[in-house]
Amino acid sequence: MRHICTLILALCSASMVSAQPVKKLLLMGIDGCRPDGIVAANTPALDSLMAHGTYCLETIHIAPTISGPGWSSMLTGVWYTKHGVTDNTFNNSNYAQYPHFFVRLKQFDPTLYTASISQWAPINTNIVDSVNHTANTTSTFAVADSLEALFAVADPDAIFLHFDDVDHAGHATGYGPQNPDYLAAIEHVDSAIAQVIAAVEARPTYTNEEWLIMVSTDHGGIGTGHGGNSEEERTIFLIMKGGGLPVQEIIPTTTSSISSTALSFDGVNQYASIPTVPAYNFGTATDFTIECRVLTSGWTGDPAIISDKDWNSGLNKGFVIAGRTDGTTWKVNLADGTTRIDINGGTINDNVLHHLTFSVQRTGLAKIFQDGVLIGSTSAAAIGDVFPNFPIGLAQDGTHAYPNFFNGIIDEVRIWNKAIADSTVTDWSCQPVTALHPDYANLIGYWKINESVGTTTYDSSTTANNALLINNPTWLTPFLGVQCQDDSNIPRMVDIAPTALKFFCVPIDTAWHLDGHPLSTFDCDTPLTIHSTIPTTNDIVVYPNPANDNLTVTANSIIKEISVYNTLGQLIIRQNCNNNKNEVNITQLQPGIYFITATDEANRKTTKRFIKE
Repeated sequence: MRHICTLILALCSASMVSAQPVKKLLLMGIDGCRPDGIVAANTPALDSLMAHGTYCLETIHIAPTISGPGWSSMLTGVWYTKHGVTDNTFNNSNYAQYPHFFVRLKQFDPTLYTASISQWAPINTNIVDSVNHTANTTSTFAVADSLEALFAVADPDAIFLHFDDVDHAGHATGYGPQNPDYLAAIEHVDSAIAQVIAAVEARPTYTNEEWLIMVSTDHGGIGTGHGGNSEEERTIFLIMKGGGLPVQEIIPTTTSSISSTALSFDGVNQYASIPTVPAYNFGTATDFTIECRVLTSGWTGDPAIISDKDWNSGLNKGFVIAGRTDGTTWKVNLADGTTRIDINGGTINDNVLHHLTFSVQRTGLAKIFQDGVLIGSTSAAAIGDVFPNFPIGLAQDGTHAYPNFFNGIIDEVRIWNKAIADSTVTDWSCQPVTALHPDYANLIGYWKINESVGTTTYDSSTTANNALLINNPTWLTPFLGVQCQDDSNIPRMVDIAPTALKFFCVPIDTAWHLDGHPLSTFDCDTPLTIHSTIPTTNDIVVYPNPANDNLTVTANSIIKEISVYNTLGQLIIRQNCNNNKNEVNITQLQPGIYFITATDEANRKTTKRFIKE
């Protein structure tokens, strides 16, 4: 029945197909642009896009918050752990396996015209591939002028524009809405974006085009720099207009806080001691995850929050979640006596309860999460035996003799003999563990810290390894717990490339192992003119679609040649014709997606996609 319906729709809509809009994508990147800077600045062009589209001012990015890995993540759809870029040298890049989304577009439709115009040349030099046109410019308005010049001679389908002057202003005088020079740079770029949008809308074919316009950034900034894990560096924005997207702002969902009991440590001599047991011997191969909640307004030195190691040296065996010497952010360390790994976390000295997670896959990645959000990772494969045979300390290290004690509140401590999945960390960061947790059998230490009185906090796991409180840390009862924020609907930087692909109806192959996901389904169920090299009235109808044996190709003028290509752009069939209705035998084709191009007597080409069943 589906085949019959497809055939009827194709035949009945033949006179309407020419009215289908041609899909066009414009992705603009404003380097180093903080969302709160856009809010504070006078940005009529960006404001208009937000007023008529979907936008989020709390989009998620992870460290390293540097241009090389940032633009790589945006344009490939995977984090640096896959594309391999960790700085602006682009060393160890893995674009062969995780390419620019232009490559995926070209594999889907070789006739698509791609263009990249950048004020920062390394984007075009290192990341861009499968591109018809590149240009490197030296100023904000040169980017807009270059696009206008391109429109005069070509018909691009997917465009990336990069503006760099906001980042320059941040480095020169400071990032953030309090700096008038930074806001002036944002307003300068907004004026160029207005010119770009005017150029798009002035195209003679604009009324027959469907544009998806996306605007984002590679990182934020703090002070005059970036690269770290602070909220100011990691929080970015995403603005999208077109493609049938609704008019809405995407914000996190916040629910009621959890009321509980917690322990407050004075930063002088108070701590808790958890005896070492065989279950905590992670040796050379056991995966594990450590979780806790903390609330603090600062500390002295670099105290352990939870640790089983001698923290006098980061090379000593064991793990630690610790406050950094800046008194503001946190970090993790893991070592085997000769080799160590370190990952820096975000700000926690804000007097807000935060959920911290350190998850280690021994043959893969060590990851850290803050409030259920992945904010950093590194390879743990080189780390050997990590068991120091010390007790575990809360607000102290494993020796219980480190000179710096943690000053703040600790609650909800969990230890697992498994690297907990990212989604599970997120799902359970805001609620107590119950038997419904998918990894409940791997819970080997769970101190709810809800006793309210006494010198013991009990282990609720099957290990039953209770913690002894030393020097009377203070019980807080009741304690206003963590504010539950659901970020599952918040866009991430790596969602941008898959969204671009989905807009063009490119099937997302699971073998690509993208970290991002399309932010809309778009309309991929009706016939669409994806590309037309030359404005033409010679539209074609291809039916049935999907097809098994034969395709019928009709046009409103004489077709002289028909060509069929696979998704790699390889010519499979070439057939000479002399009619406006032609049959093409496709029995020899393997099942999959193909493209058929019809060339008429005036050398006008029209391409359509079809599926061979």
